[in-house]
Amino acid sequence: MAAKGDDRREKGHAGKGVRGGAAAIMEDPRFVAFVDHFNGDRDYFECHEVMEELWLDNGRDPVLQGLLQAAVGLYHWRNDNRAGAVKLFAGSLRKLAGAPAVLHGLDLALLRECVRSSLLALCPKLAEQPEMLAALEGRTAPPPGGPAPASASEIPALPEIAPAPFQPFALRVVDAALEAAAADRARKREAGGHRGGGRKHPH
Repeated sequence: MAAKGDDRREKGHAGKGVRGGAAAIMEDPRFVAFVDHFNGDRDYFECHEVMEELWLDNGRDPVLQGLLQAAVGLYHWRNDNRAGAVKLFAGSLRKLAGAPAVLHGLDLALLRECVRSSLLALCPKLAEQPEMLAALEGRTAPPPGGPAPASASEIPALPEIAPAPFQPFALRVVDAALEAAAADRARKREAGGHRGGGRKHPH
């Protein structure tokens, strides 16, 4: 089993099963680490490592899963696993559908647009299937042929994937305290004060 990084050790077992709301999540060092890695060094693997544990500790919250899937989608895209990226971006859209425009100090409306744009870059023909795209975004019922998928693994077959070059995007932080905490962590990381755990392949 891979060793856990500083942020995961810092939280320990005290937070297991505790759901303290949006404010508590924003203050969690794992969430701060997620924002730092997503926007700072673009270490999407570490995004997966810290967010997966936070997601599990918070009752498998769908918004946290949507954030996790967006990061892993970028990880796969950068590593030329475009099929994996498409699957994760589609899942992220579904998990973020219906979420508030702003939550956990992040502009989720903008994030949805970024994920949607990435999905369309990889599946340009999806723009010709508005019913499927609307269903993925949770705006309408899915097209005839089955119930709405409940998870990324149940996303229906999407159009042909294009060889689109990697196009990263960033999270827009709208909470001043979260922005300051992520910036402080970035300074410590760059100085060598934060290191991730052992490497595994994210889901």
